[in-house]
Amino acid sequence: MQQIYDVVVCGGGLAGVCAALAAAENGAKTLLIERNAFPGGNATAALVSPFMGFTHEPEISRDEYGFKVYGWQKYLNSGIFPRIIDRLRGEGGMSKLSTPFSADPEILKYVLESMLVEAGVELLYAAQVCGVEKTAAGSLFTIEAVECLCKEGLRQFAGRRFIDATGDADLTSCAGGSFLMGDENGTTQAATLMFLIDNVDEAQVTTYRQAHPEEFEDSDYGTVSGFTSQIATAAGRGELPEHIRRFVLFRLPEQGRYAANITHYYEINATVSESVTKAAIELRAQMMQVFRVMRRDLPGFANAYISASGSYPGIRESRRIAGVTYFTVDMLRECPVPEKYLALCSYPVDLHMKNAPANNMHTMGLFGIPEGTCIHREFTNLYAAGRNLSTDRLVHSAIRVMGVVASIGESVGRLCLRK
Repeated sequence: MQQIYDVVVCGGGLAGVCAALAAAENGAKTLLIERNAFPGGNATAALVSPFMGFTHEPEISRDEYGFKVYGWQKYLNSGIFPRIIDRLRGEGGMSKLSTPFSADPEILKYVLESMLVEAGVELLYAAQVCGVEKTAAGSLFTIEAVECLCKEGLRQFAGRRFIDATGDADLTSCAGGSFLMGDENGTTQAATLMFLIDNVDEAQVTTYRQAHPEEFEDSDYGTVSGFTSQIATAAGRGELPEHIRRFVLFRLPEQGRYAANITHYYEINATVSESVTKAAIELRAQMMQVFRVMRRDLPGFANAYISASGSYPGIRESRRIAGVTYFTVDMLRECPVPEKYLALCSYPVDLHMKNAPANNMHTMGLFGIPEGTCIHREFTNLYAAGRNLSTDRLVHSAIRVMGVVASIGESVGRLCLRK
């Protein structure tokens, strides 16, 4: 007899992990399906280690390298994500002081997996969603089972509720559900290949920053964002892509270790394998262009080396479901915090588009994401968790960050049990 799960979560990124934990901790028999052999999604596979959008706290002081030091009292959303942060800090996987926003991806894999196992979530790795069985329920559809391509072949997993936490809304697409994609022409935000740089001499970097403050942005996230003179010289020689204006480096917990957020591929369609392939090839080439300039020209980088690059490009935008509620910027302005919301967010609009201004980020203030954005309007039991919610792309660009999608996932994991 086929086992029937109370909740089947497809996708093991931060949103999927938090959805699965919330469901399991509320007594649901929960299955989490993930295509990699570890959880974390973009945060681990793509090395998108900076955590943003989960805390709201004024500046306290600065550390020895000039980075801002923050308190940890004021989380925007309570619940599972703060527990993840506490576990990371306990394992040495997140700085306790100046850069609380950057996590060690290997320790993050362990922390997330341990929490899932402890909660009794059944894990299935190396499985890719590729289809569903559904039945008609009046004007709506009900998903009865999800089909996955596993190492041993095609398998089906039956459930009562299904959460699409794939990021790209793969489950929704496989089910024939309606979705939106990018702008009016289907164009999406750029993808980035993150990479880790080790053995940076932080004292030399700090000395240079202090001597040339005009070259650097003053960031709230413990980053080094600048080196504009070296970039201009290298770009003038044709050694760097045109889009690079600053080297953005997020400081990791370990001394002299940074995550580089620099490369961009603008023509990507993350739902087409050939497009992802082209993006990966181009982004790796960009990574090496950048690193050659770093080692040759940047103070503190002469002995640095690349210790890792993302196993998958970091995808910012793809499909967004057609939900019961379509959340727009105009709705946000009229009612910033609705009565029923999935999570609070204070991250700004952040569109990585080819023709966008060099710094297009502008805040929309504190706002809540309506519950109806996670419920697919054509199904009785299909929910979205993560960046694939039913929103316009301006709102999407603000809610797609790690701290927010984790809290969205937790709320969806609880909400689906009430339906």
